[in-house]
Amino acid sequence: MVSVKFHDGVEEIKRWAFKGCTSLRSLNLTGIKTIGSKAFMSCDALMDVDVKFGDYQGRTEISKKAFDHCSSLRRSKLLGVRKVEKWAFNYCTSLTDVEFDDKLETIDEYAFRHCHLLTRISIPLKDGIFLCPQGSRNGRRNQFDSCENLTTVDLVGIEGIRNTISFFVPESYRNHGNALIDMPNQVLRNVSGFKTTEYIKDWIEDLIKGLEHGKEVYKPLLKEGMTQLELAVWKAKLDEDEDEGGVLEREGVRITRGRRQRARKESCVTSGANIVIKNVLSFLQLE
Repeated sequence: MVSVKFHDGVEEIKRWAFKGCTSLRSLNLTGIKTIGSKAFMSCDALMDVDVKFGDYQGRTEISKKAFDHCSSLRRSKLLGVRKVEKWAFNYCTSLTDVEFDDKLETIDEYAFRHCHLLTRISIPLKDGIFLCPQGSRNGRRNQFDSCENLTTVDLVGIEGIRNTISFFVPESYRNHGNALIDMPNQVLRNVSGFKTTEYIKDWIEDLIKGLEHGKEVYKPLLKEGMTQLELAVWKAKLDEDEDEGGVLEREGVRITRGRRQRARKESCVTSGANIVIKNVLSFLQLE
């Protein structure tokens, strides 16, 4: 058996289902709910895993040691999974790239232990993704223990995050936010293996706090801009009520309604309403 592809009706792969299938090279699953413990353990030839979990109300998960010792596995695309349990990809020594989407909630201890060639992982910006080992005295996370080549962490939905930061004022907040996003890809290469997970966890927490702080700073300016917009619209309405005719007389000069409307728009812009028009709608969608 060289490849496995299931239709949407298959919800669960039981434990040990394909354990030791040494000829299996590719795995493509759609609509799955659970991959059981040791389901693909020691599938030595397995190189690519592409799994799209179904939209279930319960938990979608990759269970303990599901891909343990899959020594040829190079790439894993895992969309829709909410939990990755202990040792799920333990000793996948050829694994270089892992991709999650925004459904991911938790990664348990030692999930990617001894993935020596792992260089990139994409994860959502969520607090509490990395579970603390049970009974640990120092509380140190170890999901990427001995992943000494992990140098790139990409955030799921990065464009939306950068878009949020682009609305921050003053400019120093924007610069700090963008620098913080890119920091792991500059620092991780100098972080020793057992500290990798702790660094990523702290970075996520700092970024979340920075985004929340930036929004709090922006809110008073947003409120001020909305007030200016309301005043500008109110003033324009007063001007319109005062002038019901199609033609105005101003210092002996006849002004048509079209010219009057253009002048009114210009007065709204100069009142500061353009600040709101430019920024507020997009920003509100990000709340």
